[in-house]
Amino acid sequence: MNTITTITDLIKFLKVGASNGKTNQEVLVKKITHEATFEESTQSFRDFGSQHKEVNLSKTITPQTIYLNKNNNAFLKQQYTTGIFYKPITYQNHLVLYPEKGIKEYIKEFNIPDELYNGGYGFYVNQEDTLVTSIQITTLNNLSNYAAYQASAFSYLKSYSSVPYKYTSVYGNSIADTIKVVPNTESGLIHKFPVITKSIGTGFSYCLSYYYEKDSTEIRSIPLAEEDYQFIGLRIYCKDIITVLQFLNETIFSYYNEFTDFQSKWRNLFLIKLIEKIAPAYNNSKLHNKAAIVYHLAQPLYYAFNTDSLWNLLEGLAKGYIRNYLSINEEDLIIKTLRILYFRYTHRQKTKTIDGSKVLEEKDIGSKEINDLFIKNLLIRKAGKKILLYKLIDGLNGEHFQTYVYFIWSIWKSSSYADINPKTNKLIAITDKTPVLLAYQSKKILGFHSDNATINWKGDQPLLDISVNIKTGRFEEKTIEREDGDQKIIVEKQEKHQYSYHPFSPLVLQNGKNPAFLLKDKDQKEGIRFTKLPAFLLYANDQKAFWENVLTGVEYGVDILTTVSGVGNLIKVGRLVKLLKNGKTLLYKTKQVTTAIAATKVVAGVIEVSSGAVNTLLNLTSIDDTELGKSISKYLFYLEMVALTGEVSVFLKGKLQKTAKEIVENSNFTKSLDELAKKRKVDKKGIIDELKKIYKKQFKVSKDFRINYGWKSIRDVRLNVLLKNMKGITEETDEIIKYIDNDTIIIHVLEDFEFDTLLRADGYSEDIIENTSAMADLDIYLRAKTNAETAMGEIIHEGIHCIDYHKIKDMDKEGKTIEEIIAKFGDSHDFEMRAYLAEQKFQREAGFPIDHKDYFAIKEHIDEFYPKNIFIEEVIEEINNLISKE
Repeated sequence: MNTITTITDLIKFLKVGASNGKTNQEVLVKKITHEATFEESTQSFRDFGSQHKEVNLSKTITPQTIYLNKNNNAFLKQQYTTGIFYKPITYQNHLVLYPEKGIKEYIKEFNIPDELYNGGYGFYVNQEDTLVTSIQITTLNNLSNYAAYQASAFSYLKSYSSVPYKYTSVYGNSIADTIKVVPNTESGLIHKFPVITKSIGTGFSYCLSYYYEKDSTEIRSIPLAEEDYQFIGLRIYCKDIITVLQFLNETIFSYYNEFTDFQSKWRNLFLIKLIEKIAPAYNNSKLHNKAAIVYHLAQPLYYAFNTDSLWNLLEGLAKGYIRNYLSINEEDLIIKTLRILYFRYTHRQKTKTIDGSKVLEEKDIGSKEINDLFIKNLLIRKAGKKILLYKLIDGLNGEHFQTYVYFIWSIWKSSSYADINPKTNKLIAITDKTPVLLAYQSKKILGFHSDNATINWKGDQPLLDISVNIKTGRFEEKTIEREDGDQKIIVEKQEKHQYSYHPFSPLVLQNGKNPAFLLKDKDQKEGIRFTKLPAFLLYANDQKAFWENVLTGVEYGVDILTTVSGVGNLIKVGRLVKLLKNGKTLLYKTKQVTTAIAATKVVAGVIEVSSGAVNTLLNLTSIDDTELGKSISKYLFYLEMVALTGEVSVFLKGKLQKTAKEIVENSNFTKSLDELAKKRKVDKKGIIDELKKIYKKQFKVSKDFRINYGWKSIRDVRLNVLLKNMKGITEETDEIIKYIDNDTIIIHVLEDFEFDTLLRADGYSEDIIENTSAMADLDIYLRAKTNAETAMGEIIHEGIHCIDYHKIKDMDKEGKTIEEIIAKFGDSHDFEMRAYLAEQKFQREAGFPIDHKDYFAIKEHIDEFYPKNIFIEEVIEEINNLISKE
């Protein structure tokens, strides 16, 4: 066996089920016959469940006693008012009773042994109506359950017990942790499923104890004492529960990922002890860490939380504007938390006995009433003053939006809310004002979706306003405006019907009148003429249709939307108005260009849009028969498209700049503002200045970010938020972020002890360590207490060093000589000058205070604090050392 020195070696050694499959799920079956030989056989858990039905032997007047005929068919003796009867135990559960006098001579009494009746066995009947008893067992194989521990293989870790452990967090940043490995001196089989205990006085919070197989009975329920160590082959100490979960995911849960995989006595113990530790850690954590715990949670551990704590987490995640930026997994987390919640509602743990010990098994208790309770919580719970059901529909996007809508719809189908009978639906009042059959029609023309309804839902109450326009069969003459003059047309008159629906009100739509309805019922069979759905689904479908119309508009060149739908209407019901609040500012980042506009280049920057300016411009859209009105409508529409994505493409930025300039330079604009000012308060100068910024001013890091995050330590600011606000400021910034996005450079946020230890290992003096907040090799290391604004500059500075290191590594790998590398990168002062210049450029463009005002100030600083030397060979040696440790 090779010597184990790294975390990779350790995980490989402890990983379960590497080659011979899941073999733990089997059932020991014993036939019950006259001869009482209890012939044994084993069968897979899944096959057994499909071929047998459980039997309740307690429904008898003779406990622990059954009756068998000559064919070994079993009967239960039961008392009725008309006498004693014998009921056969059959697979089809036949309702047949035999009177005692007619059957007694054909059957024989049989007493079930106590070790079967009270020993954790279940009783089942097979398809041949033969009674069997069975118990779930674990097939013990060394690869799945045990590791052959050899003390000599751990000789290195005996001397160097601290092992670096890197993994990716829920927020996309790299966690650089350290675990402690303590191996025993005695070789032997050890369990691969450890027992977790709290660790006291070790500098670590948890200990994973891998017991010797021979000492399985020596487990204590208290924190480990020194006398316990003799029974444990391997101890692994971790600082927090997230590291524990990540390590166990890599060694166990990536393979055994269902609760039924843990039904053996030892595995059940492992699971119970782990679950006991998760809940306290979760309850004592802030939202940031709670999200991380759930992110790392495997399905068998879902019982660790009560439902209230999970609802609270969901509410916390749903606050604000939900989005998966860079590597943030908030949308993934929301979907996972919902699934865990529903699982907790529909499953319970049940105690059973295996080998004389009580273990927990899983029982499905799903029902219509439970579904009612679950989806009711989406209405009574709120996030940001909005109903949770609404908040998630409005916040989730793309695949997550569809997953969420279909998930809730599937639960609704099996709830009491879905009952369309007014007499039996006790949860929804179905009346003439809330009809089940709604005259809703939708279609798709030239790629654009349209319908005959207006659907409004503010989200603060469980009430949707739906108005439907219905054709009357009567016609009238209308005049429409065209480029070549007015034209009279004949149109059919319509009547508007207004309804108010509960979000879970059952509706029935005619499929024939909605061929392009986006959210199809996936469970519906072909040929069905109607679709039953909850009212909220109309709102969700409306949102999805609007989004698809926007994307179609981009492909057509956008302006077609003004012809097909009318800009003003789209704006007034769109997301822009919903997102803007008085006094707030929206920030929209640039993004990589979509395939529809692939020929253009990315333009960096942030666009700031204030609610005051937008509200003022909305009031001016009524003058849309003028050139100014058209420019304002287009400008607002482009902002609406931005509001849907939260980002600004080059294409949209160009459109915004063009229309903003048209507005400001139109001579009627200031006059219109003056007229509006007579009716309401208008910040004329502020609005004009804001529009000018759109098409004139260089973009910088927003004041909003600096006020809300700049002063915070980076331990309290998500790295993706930091990077999102840095993106596009300079070319060097984008190059560094590209390396980070590709995981070529990892950012490590370290507490003082870890950061100082790292610097000491590199030979830095204590006075330098005290005043250093960042360093780099192939990765970037930041001191956790550094504020976010300073950290941005440090990421640029150290990021330039990282890129230099990676480029040197590549040149060395390509066989370039030291002289060639020196010619490209220069000496230590050249290294620092590149980093300081990039940092200074970033600070200037971002609008931050500048540390060194110009090149000469930087040079003076470098000359004073950095020794000048040629250190390329040292760099290459350091790089090779780093690579060898990975």
